[in-house]
Amino acid sequence: MFRVTATEIRQALPPVMIIVVVSIVCGVVVLTIGMPLIGFEQIRLHYTLAVVFPLIITPILVFPLVIMAQRLQKLKAELEGLLRVDGLTGIPNRRAFFERARAVFSGDSPAGAMMIDVDYFKKVNDTYGHAVGDAVLRAVGQVIKRVVEASPYGGPRIAARLGGEEFGALIENIGPNDAARLAQEIVEQVRAVPVVAGEHTIPVTVSVGLALRRDEETPDALMQAADAACYEAKRLGRNRCCHAAGLVERLRYDGEALGVLCQLAAAG
Repeated sequence: MFRVTATEIRQALPPVMIIVVVSIVCGVVVLTIGMPLIGFEQIRLHYTLAVVFPLIITPILVFPLVIMAQRLQKLKAELEGLLRVDGLTGIPNRRAFFERARAVFSGDSPAGAMMIDVDYFKKVNDTYGHAVGDAVLRAVGQVIKRVVEASPYGGPRIAARLGGEEFGALIENIGPNDAARLAQEIVEQVRAVPVVAGEHTIPVTVSVGLALRRDEETPDALMQAADAACYEAKRLGRNRCCHAAGLVERLRYDGEALGVLCQLAAAG
């Protein structure tokens, strides 16, 4: 059964009224143009019908169509929203993150990016199982989102799950000192709240790589710099943050350090 709510009726009224008015005006115009062909004997009746029929029939026919169109539009918006939300953690996903990044990089505002990786996540999965691992990701994701959104530093921001145990944050109009403070706060807040999953209480830490936008840098390049800094934080012992300044250039010529980072990437 086609059920209509009061809210849907209120939303549908303006477009329906516009369609009714347009129908009446078009009917009157057509009738006026065609009057010489149909005769002037019953001109009052013709004009009355040209007004009354659209006034009665058009709402009956158009109301359901307008409401269905509104429902489809709402459903489309909800589906598009779901495409930008990570199903496990409930925070924005990789697609939403890089859409936001491209929008930020279309202008020239400064920005800071963070790559956040859960330390020893593979060991958590191997020890406790994937269900507990999922609980860890959900908890960490919510902590990161809360800390990033509540931070007084910078302007518009987004925190997202980029895939696996990797999370990202992007904050506009943030300077290096404030970005470093925020990265350190993420490390401390995650460490301060062990994850409780069933009978298990699991201490969790993260490594954070921080990179600040440079002139003519792409979102991918910025995140690569943040990713390299994240692996440097792991190399230094994990449970810490590391700034990307100067790191990428050094790693290009330091084969030993690059090999260590590759091993860390494989180990989680």
